[in-house]
Amino acid sequence: MHNPQRKLVLPDGTVLRAAKLYHVGLKRILCVVVVEKPRGKRYILASTDLERSAVAIFDAYTARFQLEFIIRDAKGFTGLGDAQTRSTQAIDAHLNCSLLALGIARAEHYQSLGLESKTPFSMDKMKTQQFNEHFAARILSIYGISPELIKNHPGYHNISKYAIAQT
Repeated sequence: MHNPQRKLVLPDGTVLRAAKLYHVGLKRILCVVVVEKPRGKRYILASTDLERSAVAIFDAYTARFQLEFIIRDAKGFTGLGDAQTRSTQAIDAHLNCSLLALGIARAEHYQSLGLESKTPFSMDKMKTQQFNEHFAARILSIYGISPELIKNHPGYHNISKYAIAQT
């Protein structure tokens, strides 16, 4: 079957190559998109919707991965998977509270860096920083030192960022 490849270059330098190919295991034709990032990484995406454009498939996968990161962070850090109820209303409330906590953490992250920042949000880093600040305040309170007096000290920033990998 003759199937010409279609090539599209996105504004950020990402190259999308699309073709309709037959998949032996699925016994059907798929719309396959090869994504080539500017730094050399490649991804292969596929869709059973043969009418969908390469950009639409790329956008759908991008949105899907963003949702997966949100669910992963909500399950791992805000207790999304810890509800012990069968009531629909209680499950809805639990889901909303978990995602609200995640949203507040993201808002705090981007508020401190600015909305134009390219630094990715990491709930793990946020949790570690919050723990470090709480632990430092606890130690200072044991010794009768007001945390407000020391927060402007250059070493306080090092304490709050302790054990956080820089990206």
